[in-house]
Amino acid sequence: MSSNGQWNGRRIVSDAYISQLRTPSEANTCYGFLFWLNRTPCIGPSFPSQQTLDAPLLAGMPDDAYAMVGFLQQNNFIIPSLGIQVTWNGVLGDVSPDLSTVLSASTNSELYTNFFNALAEALPGEDLPAQPYEPSFNTNINVDSFYDPNILLGTLGLGPDAPHPPGPVSPPVSDAPPGCLVFACLPVSPDTPRRVGD
Repeated sequence: MSSNGQWNGRRIVSDAYISQLRTPSEANTCYGFLFWLNRTPCIGPSFPSQQTLDAPLLAGMPDDAYAMVGFLQQNNFIIPSLGIQVTWNGVLGDVSPDLSTVLSASTNSELYTNFFNALAEALPGEDLPAQPYEPSFNTNINVDSFYDPNILLGTLGLGPDAPHPPGPVSPPVSDAPPGCLVFACLPVSPDTPRRVGD
């Protein structure tokens, strides 16, 4: 990626794809083709809740910087104008109190801020300004953005996301009578089996 899709003079990734991934999506100025772009405003990850911030992901770096960000800080940062690519596995390396920062990408990452400030200092001819880090914690938790009970119920063969009709690889309780789940039957329907007499 640091050579715009070329390796030893041979094109590996097409120019068109490189151009497209570095183009902001309509939905998010700082995101394109699974790559985070150094643009604003930036709509961050949805965990624990989605926030729109007027801060670039790689603050202080040139506008052409972009990143591939994986779970638990498995990241690649590419800065074509400086000929730099940084790859790290920063698992639990970020001490930010914001859970979205520890798990994925965030514009207020202690790890990113300190690393890119050190990188900027190592490149004195580039006039890259140091960025402040102010710890923050996102207390706005939106469970609906990362949890859907219908999907969970669907794995049990229940609800609107259950496979219909049941087949040879059906979930474990998909053919249970109404009101019966695992070992219990609740009288929710006239069709629910009931114990008769004692």
